[in-house]
Amino acid sequence: MRRTFIVGCPRSGTTMVRAALAHHPALLTPPETSLLEHLHGDAAHRWGDLDAGRERRPWRQHLGFTRKQHRESLDMLQAWLPTLPSASLRPSLRMTTFKRQFIELLDAMAVHRNRSMWLESSPGHLLYLREIDRLAPDARYVHVIRRGTDVLASLLDACLLLEDRHGLGGGVMRWARRWTRAMQIHQAHASHAQHHMLFIDDLFVQPQAEWQRLCAFLDIDAQPLLDRMGDDAALPSIDAHESWMLGFRHLPRHRIEALLSPAMQRWLHAALGAYDALRDDLYQRRGMSAPSRPEALTAMAD
Repeated sequence: MRRTFIVGCPRSGTTMVRAALAHHPALLTPPETSLLEHLHGDAAHRWGDLDAGRERRPWRQHLGFTRKQHRESLDMLQAWLPTLPSASLRPSLRMTTFKRQFIELLDAMAVHRNRSMWLESSPGHLLYLREIDRLAPDARYVHVIRRGTDVLASLLDACLLLEDRHGLGGGVMRWARRWTRAMQIHQAHASHAQHHMLFIDDLFVQPQAEWQRLCAFLDIDAQPLLDRMGDDAALPSIDAHESWMLGFRHLPRHRIEALLSPAMQRWLHAALGAYDALRDDLYQRRGMSAPSRPEALTAMAD
């Protein structure tokens, strides 16, 4: 079984990429779980949040035991495919066994649906690549990367439209630091054969080329995906239960710099400058020039 994880900074477009790939007949795309993030309970520390040192992990996690809500999350994943013969799997109390059950359950789901690969899309799993490597050494990773100012603007849109459900909890500086941490992880894995970098800007500029490149990395035929998408290959449809992603589909509507002081604007641009450097470097390795950002996309993000 081929296993793939779609990861990235929150609001970078991981759900959009999964929604598009869900149309491919070779792939199983289960709902987002964030299971490892919840299981370890130390995401704030891994993001490098300044107040992370004040967090206390439950004693059960220190001792290697799962909590009730963790086991319920595995039950919910099983309920997504109730006809699966192993749907009566009893989640383990031990974290090591529980994590192995998570991978085995996804494998069984893919086999049951006659799929050769599954894609698990939880952006926060970017922080747990080492743990995933131990669970599935042959796993592949799709890193979805979006400009820092666009991520912050999208977070602001989510905050205003959805009463902070996926909003700017912790403020602009916290999320700028989190985006920077995500970029550090992307850069550390950019040259690894099992990792693919997908820049959202390029998905809008040259959608067919980017989907073909991604499908080549996944070793699947791109044509079924392109046929399903038609001319609007960059913008897959969004399921009703994922309507919170509409802020991404239509791109951020707020010029985030207009809400900040000049000093904060200077800090923000300095903090979020790694995107172009990584993108240019990867295109140079391909012997190509990075495509320019279209005016419409720039205007909507700006």
